[in-house]
Amino acid sequence: MRGVLGLARSLEGRTVVVLLLAVLLVHGGALAIYRLSAAAAADEAFATEVARQLVIAREAVSRRPPEERADEAEALSSNHFEIGWDAPAPARPRGRPIPRSRTCATASSPSNRSSGRGSP
Repeated sequence: MRGVLGLARSLEGRTVVVLLLAVLLVHGGALAIYRLSAAAAADEAFATEVARQLVIAREAVSRRPPEERADEAEALSSNHFEIGWDAPAPARPRGRPIPRSRTCATASSPSNRSSGRGSP
C-alpha cells in the first residue's frame, strides 16, 4: 500500500496533491469572500431598514400638532429605538445676516488653510 506519501513521490502523485491543495485553497477563499459579502449585505439591509423606520417615525410625529409631538415620539419609541422630539429653534428673522463665526464651522481647520479656503 503506497498511501499519500507514496503518491507524492511520483510526478503523477505530486500533480494530484498540488491540484487538491489548489482546489481547497480556492474553495476556502471563495467561502471567506462569500461570508464577507453576506455580512456587508446584511449590514446594508439593516441600515436601510433603520432609515426607513426613522423616516416613518419623523413623518408620524410631524403630522401631529406641535404640542403633541413629544408624546407621539415617546409613544413610537421601542426597545430598539428611542425617539425624542425637541422644539425647533426659533426662526431667524429675514434680512438679518448670519454672524461670521457661524458661517463656516471648518474655517480654522488646517486642511482649509493650506488649500486657500476659509479665513486665515
